[in-house]
Amino acid sequence: MKIVQILTPNFSDISASNKFGLKSGEKITFIQILIGKIESDFQFFASLPEGAKLNVQAAIIARDSCKFKYNYHVEHFGVNSESNFNLISSLSGNSQKETEMLIHFNRGAIGAVGVEKESVILSDRAKNVSYPIINSDEEKINGSHSLSSGHIDTLQLQYLRTRGLSETEARNMITRAKILSILNLIDDDDKLKYIQEALNEQRWFSAIEKRRNLSR
Repeated sequence: MKIVQILTPNFSDISASNKFGLKSGEKITFIQILIGKIESDFQFFASLPEGAKLNVQAAIIARDSCKFKYNYHVEHFGVNSESNFNLISSLSGNSQKETEMLIHFNRGAIGAVGVEKESVILSDRAKNVSYPIINSDEEKINGSHSLSSGHIDTLQLQYLRTRGLSETEARNMITRAKILSILNLIDDDDKLKYIQEALNEQRWFSAIEKRRNLSR
């Protein structure tokens, strides 16, 4: 099962709470696109019984002075349950993001696997804080966390500038390359159009369409 959630700043602030209680052997892919400009607060919780597999692919695009808070919490109860959390964030302007990621392996969750992966692109004034937590009451599990965070590579930026792009265009292109890996998972053209309108950025989607045409 694939679920797509898109939240955009149509109001002064946006928030959401998602709770998933998977069944044994159930597989869910949850794709989340979060676009914020002011205050945004998100909560995610899932419990995984035997053989359940959860794949969360999330993209955060924060602009201006937006403040994002994202809490991710997964409880592994069953044998051979699996969770994968991939978060890609683009923080521009004076935006800020705080992320807390908790994976808990309960006793009896033998062979369970939990992965947290986070990638953040920051402007010079943006701030990012991450709190990865992995707790386990079971020995035979595999839990991991990785984080890559930093500013746009100066050499890459200079190269794109020599190709005739302005600094803003070059920064946008590098950011798009990161976020597109998640946007490409969305098959619904209406949802992509909605995101396009929220971002007011046509080039994101011309790149998606080009990839689709090449794969046909």
